Amino acid sequence: MNNLRRLVRKLILKAFTEDDVDAATAADTRDYGSGKWGANAKDIFRQQRETDPSIDEFLNSIITIHWKRIVLTDEFSPELDYEILREPLQNTNTNDELSCSPYIPYDDGTPMALEHRGWHDGDKLGIEVKGYVSWLEHGDAQTGHGGQRKEDSQSGANKQPRRTMMGRDPGKGNSMADVIQSEVDFFKRKGKKSTYGDGEALVDNWDVVKVWYIDESDEIVAMQASMMLSKRFNKRIPYQQSQGPEQFGIEDCSADLGDNPEDWSP
Repeated sequence: MNNLRRLVRKLILKAFTEDDVDAATAADTRDYGSGKWGANAKDIFRQQRETDPSIDEFLNSIITIHWKRIVLTDEFSPELDYEILREPLQNTNTNDELSCSPYIPYDDGTPMALEHRGWHDGDKLGIEVKGYVSWLEHGDAQTGHGGQRKEDSQSGANKQPRRTMMGRDPGKGNSMADVIQSEVDFFKRKGKKSTYGDGEALVDNWDVVKVWYIDESDEIVAMQASMMLSKRFNKRIPYQQSQGPEQFGIEDCSADLGDNPEDWSP
């Protein structure tokens, strides 16, 4: 780890490279298996953030949204006249790292270009979370979370970039040129290696902030998701269409989803 700290001190004023990660990995005696290379890349990313307040400020400012497909149960709600939604973050813990899409906020705090979801076009609900961004880059970070996942799969546990060949981007390989540590990096056009994908942020120790939906037809499931997550996290979690106002559903139909308002104390 001392070798890694010395390497990071040398990199304070410049972005780190694939060669820098190779050097740190070669000097690392820890056993991370197939994730060792990515673990060292994340270590460098973290130490640069801890050393440079501007990186920390930027990473704290971005909006991170975990997109999920709508998965319905076999239950039906007569009151809602709609099938019941499976809880979007079922079996996922807040100390699991989520793979999220990153967004820059407008002045009003809403995410820019929310409708552009890249490979998440089939995912109808966006669960906005706030937590510690442990990694951020353009395109696919190749952590194992991507278009080949099952409908109801989760995106939790600890992750490392370049851990898997799934979604391997031949234009990027192990290059670190697409790592994002500033707004300039975020809007970079020239020099990017990614040939597909909409960017990936790994978010640790997160909390749910809001449920987003794009199409009007998905309003009911967005409301159900906000109610379920409000119950689980014991707070009012709003839902919102990309161009609409915040809405709240937990007090409207809490009994419909088996919630007991007496047990809910925000």
